[in-house]
Amino acid sequence: GNHGRSKAFGNEIHRMLTLEDGKTPDYLVVSHLEPDHAANIQNFVEKYPTAKLVLSMKAKAMMPQFFEIDNLDDICITVKEGDTLELGEHKLTFIMAPMVHWPEVMVEYEEKENQLETLAALLHYVYTWADLYDRKQLYATLRNAAGI
Repeated sequence: GNHGRSKAFGNEIHRMLTLEDGKTPDYLVVSHLEPDHAANIQNFVEKYPTAKLVLSMKAKAMMPQFFEIDNLDDICITVKEGDTLELGEHKLTFIMAPMVHWPEVMVEYEEKENQLETLAALLHYVYTWADLYDRKQLYATLRNAAGI
């Protein structure tokens, strides 16, 4: 099935993600696979065939349950707790949060902006974690919330 994929929504995402100079995204960070949040991953992969999916190992293992992506091994970058992704002047640090919502869940901390990218499932726990905690406390709090 299409799990709620919307071509119209996919086209809108394409319009938003195509920069003025014609560049397109290099990465899509997949924090969570529940279809009501991630249904347009297939559209993204089709529109941006050179982009990489950055996701947890568990998320990669779950992808075939939701999407038909032939070259999954070629386009996926799997990350684990504490791995980083350099994005020019920005750097994402990945924090695994299994079973906070689903088993593949992860969140991302961006150091320069001091911002934690969370799932909607985490938002009722905390509003702006990066403003409230230093980095070590942030990791400890997330691990505790995830039961790990």
